[in-house]
Amino acid sequence: HSRVTQRRGHTRDQSKRFARDLPIFPLEPLNEAAARVLLEQEAGSALPTLVTRWIYQRAEGNPLFTLEFLRDLRRRGTLTWRGSDWHWEAPRQEHLPNTIEAMIEYVLEGIQQPELREVLESRALLGREEPEELWLAATEFTGTQLTRAKRDLEQFGVFRDDDFMHPLFREVVLKNTSSEQRRRLSKRLFEHLKTRDLVRAVRFVNDAGIDSPVAFQALQRAIELETDITRTAHLKSQLLDHCPLESRFDLALEVTTALLDCDVPAATRAADLALQLKPGDLEAINRRARLFGMSGQPQHGMELLESVPIEERSSRWWLHYCDYWLLTRNRSAAWGVYQHHPEIHDLLDVRMKTALVHHMFDEGWSDQAEQILSELFNKPDLSILDRVRVLNAKGTRASENNQRESANAFFQEALELCQRNRGIVPLTAMRTLRLNHALSCSVLGQYRAAQQALEALIEEILASGQRSLATAAQVSMAVNLKDMGLYARAEHTLLQAKLALTFTKKTNSACECEKLLAVVYWYWRPPNGAVLCLKHVRTYLAMTRKLAVTWLIQALFWNVLIELEFGQLERTFALDEELKVLTETKECAPKRWLWHWAHGLSLEHQGRIEEARYHLRQALNDRDDPFGDDYQHIQLELCRLDRDVSGARGLLEVFRGREYSPGVTSCLRYFPELEEVSAEFNDDAVALRIHVLGSMQVVHAGVVTPIRGAKRKHLIALLLEAQISGQDECKHSDLADALYPNGTDEVTRTAIRQLVFQWRARFGAESIITTANGYALQHVDSDAREFLETGQTHLWRGTYLRDVEDWASGGLETVRNALYTKLKQIANELVPDASAEAVRLAKIALDAEPFDTDALMVTLRALRAQGSYNSISRMYARTRETWLEVGERLPESWSEFLSAARAA
Repeated sequence: HSRVTQRRGHTRDQSKRFARDLPIFPLEPLNEAAARVLLEQEAGSALPTLVTRWIYQRAEGNPLFTLEFLRDLRRRGTLTWRGSDWHWEAPRQEHLPNTIEAMIEYVLEGIQQPELREVLESRALLGREEPEELWLAATEFTGTQLTRAKRDLEQFGVFRDDDFMHPLFREVVLKNTSSEQRRRLSKRLFEHLKTRDLVRAVRFVNDAGIDSPVAFQALQRAIELETDITRTAHLKSQLLDHCPLESRFDLALEVTTALLDCDVPAATRAADLALQLKPGDLEAINRRARLFGMSGQPQHGMELLESVPIEERSSRWWLHYCDYWLLTRNRSAAWGVYQHHPEIHDLLDVRMKTALVHHMFDEGWSDQAEQILSELFNKPDLSILDRVRVLNAKGTRASENNQRESANAFFQEALELCQRNRGIVPLTAMRTLRLNHALSCSVLGQYRAAQQALEALIEEILASGQRSLATAAQVSMAVNLKDMGLYARAEHTLLQAKLALTFTKKTNSACECEKLLAVVYWYWRPPNGAVLCLKHVRTYLAMTRKLAVTWLIQALFWNVLIELEFGQLERTFALDEELKVLTETKECAPKRWLWHWAHGLSLEHQGRIEEARYHLRQALNDRDDPFGDDYQHIQLELCRLDRDVSGARGLLEVFRGREYSPGVTSCLRYFPELEEVSAEFNDDAVALRIHVLGSMQVVHAGVVTPIRGAKRKHLIALLLEAQISGQDECKHSDLADALYPNGTDEVTRTAIRQLVFQWRARFGAESIITTANGYALQHVDSDAREFLETGQTHLWRGTYLRDVEDWASGGLETVRNALYTKLKQIANELVPDASAEAVRLAKIALDAEPFDTDALMVTLRALRAQGSYNSISRMYARTRETWLEVGERLPESWSEFLSAARAA
């Protein structure tokens, strides 16, 4: 590593003179993991992966640029903190902070030689992929002249390995190249290429200022030569600037349709041109509305469609209106249009029919939907694209029916068809298919493969500007993360998706978010998990009352389970009765098993065990899917009722064999005696006890010993927090980022293995176990876990992890917040007794969080209750000074503060 220092007092000329005399030491760029650590240190908390990845792709590991991109995003409001999470709106890919641009321009100002500027500007115009032959053609240099110029530019620190030192240098050079120079260079390149490679030559048509008739002919010929459908569409987009006015409107519509799925900004420009040429044209209005919907602005699209006067709303308009509701995933509204306007029935294409079939299944009209789908599937003259759509619909339906192998086969066949016919299937259809196939892999237990596919797909979709589809993919990824047992990551992903959905009208997706958040908290059970679980499941129910009945049935089922678990019995019985009535109808009879399951648990809480057993067995009979998650969960409920440890052990082995974490979690929650082979905490098998409510200590064989070593403390604290928060493991990558942020992968793995080996050597090989992706504590208890469960205040000896350096800005916020929230609550309850314990606990909370007004209020009230007015004045004065050091002010006196707190 090189250290850069700043010396005051040098003029620019002096700096240049010194720079020529000093050797150049190239700094190696950060890798993505190290860049993430740097960004999160600057932000003060974990950042969404999409944010750190976007910055990394733009800054390419340059530490200075990395930090400046983050600061610029926060200044512009593109990245904002919303109290509990980050809100992120990806800016344009070409966005460049002014500060970085100014720094690069400062470096470039030192290059005044015309021949060097020519080399710089021609390279910027060409890009990094073009061969040296074109570079020579653009500059009209000899090979020797070009080699000498590149060497000089390397001395200026602008070039390395025949290209710009950093891609952002190219952007700044290109931006600052005069239009005259750009025209001159582009004309040379066009003339050089037009007889050699016309498709590449027309790239320079616009910059070269070629006359429109010549450009039009060249572009038309290039379009005939091009074989790729997307590149052809981009060439037609160029043609818009040169084609005759009378054909420009039709071409703009064609370009919009062709680029709709792969380049939203370019498609939007073409759609805007079409609307400008014919403001009232229905097809132009429809395409622009679709682009609004795809870009996450559905309300604007709806307003544009509805701007067509009522008397001009033809059957074609109603068809587009129905299609727009399908685009924005409101199938219920689309179905309403379809029912009330029979004139559009014969106009529906295969894409719209398959989308409406999904709604028919949701409403319980399975026979009619299956008939339509079968007719489409057996239709001999389907296009390749329509065949892919039907296979996708068949796969989705098979997946919903838990026909996992069939679903995967349909998706696989569709993907193979796409690969054999590249360029025919639009990217949106292809991405939707890939999303469904990834989910199918997840259902089959191929979680890691599904996760990799989903992460790559989300990144690709966001890069294309299709935020709407990206949000749907995020929700799907959360399902996969939940099934992998990565509950904290699933929660984070869902909260990001939920925030994005607040700006749209995608009720179905928003409902799914609420449901999944409730389910994640149901299995995870973090601190305050019960409150969060109830909050989200009730919101889910309220939202589904406006949707199809199948949504409502699912919501009622989950509400019964969760309300029962957390003791809301009266509310549960009413929901149970509503679920019964709904599933008695003919359309909803296939969902009757959900009521039997929920009703069985409800009867158990009323003490009617035999009846409960009967309904759970009936649920098994109706479900009739021995390999399905639901079926095995019902089996587990019966094992719990019968205290059938042997049966539960068999299910645990099945869940572990499939790596299905929610099943493992439920088994161990119902049968803690099976935890002897688990990495989770087991009271009967405790070998160690860790103290963290104060300085770190370990209790082994009755002996209390301080934990020594900063890295060792950090490692054990990370593993313990993962255990308390319900995670199955602490991933190696997370440990490496926290313990050795600047180390290489090989070095960090060796160092962490050494820490684990030393701990095992002293406290037993089973105290830390190796998991699939990292490590976990086993048979380890802690004072933190005991306090969260019992509220015993004597466990607190000082602030949480008092002697672990910088832990206040590290670790899991959920654990820290849960501990201090409970501590303040107990201290507040002890205040009326004028208890010294209330003062002690409140002071611990205030020491840990000196800017927490709740902690300050409890401390003041506790001291006042004891009559310690001198102490209260001294303590408040010290607190005011602490606040002033960071530019914050408290009221002059503690009594004013308490009065203001009461008023608030």
